Amino acid sequence: MADIVYMSKKAWVALLDAIRTKSGHSGTLTASDAKTAVDSIETGSSAPSYDYPLAALERTKSVPTIDPSVTRIAPYVFRGYSELTSISLPDTVVEIGENAFNSCKKLALSTLPASLKTVGYGALSSTPITVSELPDGLTSIGDYAFSGCTKLALSTLPASLKTMGRSAFSGSSVTISEVPEGVTEISDMCFMQCNNIESVVIPAHVTSVGFMVWSGCLGVKFVTVNAPVSLGSQLFDGCKLLSKIVINSAASISGDTFATTAETGAMVIRHSTGVVQLTSEYYPQYYPTPNYHIGTSEFPVYVPDALVSGYKTATNWEKISDNIRPLSTYTEA
Repeated sequence: MADIVYMSKKAWVALLDAIRTKSGHSGTLTASDAKTAVDSIETGSSAPSYDYPLAALERTKSVPTIDPSVTRIAPYVFRGYSELTSISLPDTVVEIGENAFNSCKKLALSTLPASLKTVGYGALSSTPITVSELPDGLTSIGDYAFSGCTKLALSTLPASLKTMGRSAFSGSSVTISEVPEGVTEISDMCFMQCNNIESVVIPAHVTSVGFMVWSGCLGVKFVTVNAPVSLGSQLFDGCKLLSKIVINSAASISGDTFATTAETGAMVIRHSTGVVQLTSEYYPQYYPTPNYHIGTSEFPVYVPDALVSGYKTATNWEKISDNIRPLSTYTEA
């Protein structure tokens, strides 16, 4: 089965130039073309040993056909191809490499290979792909892999998934509300500015949540926290429709975790075995601004009845003590 041996980034740039030279012309980019491109910058050493599948890639102006024996799409190989409108990825492909299709502004791709295991750094970033389901068996999504994919139709992630990188879906059109059980760490800015997400659940199996994960998600209305994790600064900053926050675990909260919410709503803390830690003062008291509403009379905090007095005197919570109320008085909207 044909495979790709990774080369230095400079080698890939030279190879990409060779491919572009062939673009729009008849003929095939041969292994000899690729080797010449690599040799031209790998001075003083022989070119890497590889069976490069582009020898079997027949190029028209915009619709390449990839050899069905290919297992990996190389890093950078189609990056910036502004005229690439479609491509058929064989079901032998297990990896799409770093920036392989980044900024292919016309790429219409609705499915990914069933065999796919890894989507690399920036691999499909800023493309108009319309994929609605990721393949079962996918285990790794790299940093920025799907960032800026404004037609991406994902609502769920496969149960096989283990890792998602920084900004993996940032600025995309996904509606994903919850990560699968195999994902224990949610990386920085993973879903930042995903405006189609309406609700977020942080499940109990999650052990770490990064910085600004859902920041700028203008559609988020509801957040449920089931994991005993630290909810850091600006995690939901700019979620202007956020009106209901439910804390079911011994999470800790920063003063600006939920900055810029809706003007009216409620934080409902159901965790009953101790006071949830507030690691810094809430901003209505600390930095007065019309954007920070939690802890005001229009956005009160409801806590278990037996813990009301504890919250009212706890560090940082005491600053909003007038608007801490018994859970028994909360009415579902």
